[in-house]
Amino acid sequence: MLDLLARSAARGLPPALPSCIITPPQSKIALYVNRYHLVHQRLRRNRLFRPTHWAGVAGAQGQECELTELKALLGLVGQSKYVLGFLSQPREGEYALEDLSARLPLDIQDAERTPGLFTENSIVVAEGQLQPSGRFKAVALGMPPPESRAASIEALQGLVTFGGSEPDAKEAAAWDASHPDDATLLLSDVWLDDACAMANLEALLATLAEADASSQPPPSLIVLCGDFLSPAGRRAVVGGGAAKTSAAGGAGGGLMGECRRAFDGLGRLLAQFPAVQEKSTLVLVPGPEDVGLGRALPHPGLPRAVLQGLLSAAPNTIVGSNPCRLRHGSCELVVLRSNLQCLLRGTAVVPPMPGSTPFQHAVASVAQQSHLCPVPLEVQPIHWEHDRALWLYPLPHALFLADSAPAGHHVYDSCVSLNPGSLVQGTYCSFNPFTRLGKVCSVQGKGEWQSQEAAVEMD
Repeated sequence: MLDLLARSAARGLPPALPSCIITPPQSKIALYVNRYHLVHQRLRRNRLFRPTHWAGVAGAQGQECELTELKALLGLVGQSKYVLGFLSQPREGEYALEDLSARLPLDIQDAERTPGLFTENSIVVAEGQLQPSGRFKAVALGMPPPESRAASIEALQGLVTFGGSEPDAKEAAAWDASHPDDATLLLSDVWLDDACAMANLEALLATLAEADASSQPPPSLIVLCGDFLSPAGRRAVVGGGAAKTSAAGGAGGGLMGECRRAFDGLGRLLAQFPAVQEKSTLVLVPGPEDVGLGRALPHPGLPRAVLQGLLSAAPNTIVGSNPCRLRHGSCELVVLRSNLQCLLRGTAVVPPMPGSTPFQHAVASVAQQSHLCPVPLEVQPIHWEHDRALWLYPLPHALFLADSAPAGHHVYDSCVSLNPGSLVQGTYCSFNPFTRLGKVCSVQGKGEWQSQEAAVEMD
């Protein structure tokens, strides 16, 4: 980290993939067990769920909500209890709650709910009573309460879970103070074969170059998220929906060849703006339809065979994975490129609470589940052995949930969350690591941009 502080104070920390992605069934079991333990240990520290004999003053005031294992409910018919477990749907319209000890039928028809999208296999806290029929009737259903970043770091006692080596706090703070106007820009759906997207990208780069001429250096970190080919472009190459494969003409033809030509064009575009080319670090994050190992997460970085032209034109380019973890000065940033809002809404077993936007519900779900993609594995495959790459614990300073849905921002429990939207629509987002301010911006025309949303500040 320190060797990059002088250059850009940013570093990509992509999670490593195993040499063999075919893993035993025990890995899938361990995936759910580890997710459960991650949330459970977090709740055990929450003052609301502290056992009575450890609750101190809170327990004496009767404010605790002690969690009960499902197997311990046997013989406790009619008593109000709080339980924690995975929400499942064994059959259409029938729900169940599972923890590491048992599974019980669940009745949530009249249950009050908290913000968030309750999907199958998400971890929930339910308040209710065990009925004589053996069914647990919930009167309240909620997501596990989040834990602040400061509390999580204190509980970890120096253990670094973000990845890489932790930078010296004083040096990182000094870098922030010396770059008060620096920013991280994030763009998504950078369709390199689409005229509208490239026109918007050129307009933004021209704006940054003009600002540099006025003694305002360009942002030291620019993150470009896929997909890097438009749907129409992919269909034209693969013949209307054939499987993605590097064998389709190798690096000179087919999908790989089209990607190589697209990134060559990006390299030529960057060469027109030497200030951005020299002073900004470029990070590439692949999208769900980009070339690679299918759609499973974590997705490795783009093949270097298609990036040679870009890497020659912009040596400061980092080939990141999806998700990608970055350090920018003293801030920890997490980037995920996925159509997460669509996945969450499509797999929700109950309608979301009114009064919040889809993006706010998505952020609440991700933060409370401590996981970047809390949807069934059948909907979003995940490499079982590397599910930890999607853990969101502790909460980062900024979370970029790049999505094809309309741009948005939300501050959730001190975490600034941003969705840049689609570059084709002319939107992107910016985050200042010094002021901890994030905003959604829009490209209005060549050399012009304006803030589309008010800046949000981290608590």
